[in-house]
Amino acid sequence: MSTANGASPDEVDNDGLELLEAEASLDYLCNLSPHRYEALYANLLPQSMLGEVFLEKYVDHGDTVTVIDKKRTYSVTAAAKHPVYENFRVKAFKALLTSASSNEQLTALGELLYQVS
Repeated sequence: MSTANGASPDEVDNDGLELLEAEASLDYLCNLSPHRYEALYANLLPQSMLGEVFLEKYVDHGDTVTVIDKKRTYSVTAAAKHPVYENFRVKAFKALLTSASSNEQLTALGELLYQVS
């Protein structure tokens, strides 16, 4: 399967391999930039997955608080995409708050708030 930039994850060059290794060490999905998520990972995720299929493939999810319902269909792409984009919006909002006040700043802050709701 090729990525948005036409490359297969198996066909990355040495620089790309170093980047993938660095991304593999990220503690949380939200630490990926939206660009990297879309370019290399979004197309690899299924739209949804039945709980039973997940358990057959991965056995467990490592969360002691929640239980996977074998009969439930889980939205995978939406659950993965949300933290990536939300973290990006939070960082952009923080950066805008520290910039000089202007109408453009207020418009951008308003847009970011609108995107959340």
